[in-house]
Amino acid sequence: MAIIGKVSPPNILDVIIEDGKPTQDMSGWMNNLSIIAPISGNGSPEGAVEAPFLVQYTDIDAIENPGTFQYIKTTRSGKTGWKLT
Repeated sequence: MAIIGKVSPPNILDVIIEDGKPTQDMSGWMNNLSIIAPISGNGSPEGAVEAPFLVQYTDIDAIENPGTFQYIKTTRSGKTGWKLT
């Protein structure tokens, strides 16, 4: 997946609010980062890997078997909705 531009974190002093939760800017940055960062693991992600919509996943175990190792998340949330690409 190509990255257009760059993803810069917010000011380091403004990442956590008093209750320990991320600020809105930090939360947005983490969400953007998770969308562009591909995931890899062993085996199919279906039912096992939670990710946001359109994240790519590489099954390391199947890399030598063309057409069976790249997945894309087709649902908005949860661990289901992974489709082979």
